[in-house]
Amino acid sequence: MKTCRDCSANEFADQYVSIASKEKRKGKIFIDYLRNGRGATSVAAYSTRANSQATISVPVAWDELNKDLKPNFFTIRNLLKRLNYLNDDPWKQFSKTKQSITKEMQKAFKI
Repeated sequence: MKTCRDCSANEFADQYVSIASKEKRKGKIFIDYLRNGRGATSVAAYSTRANSQATISVPVAWDELNKDLKPNFFTIRNLLKRLNYLNDDPWKQFSKTKQSITKEMQKAFKI
């Protein structure tokens, strides 16, 4: 399977979507190109979300991603277990990763 670096949401509509509607993005990877501009907001790693389950934004490594890992998996109840389980920081190489949006992707998303 190609990665987001190699394709656009239009090209692989069965796997990716750029529409914010939760109904339309079910079971797909949401490409939120609107949050990649100057002044856009985001949630910092380890931020608690404002919901009754107190879910937490948690960094994960690429090899941890699978169908069973849901956005609401990590909570204030299981975060310490997660942190104790880790041998390395999942984002250890984050600052060394170089990525860019290709001209083809910019054209596909009209950005």
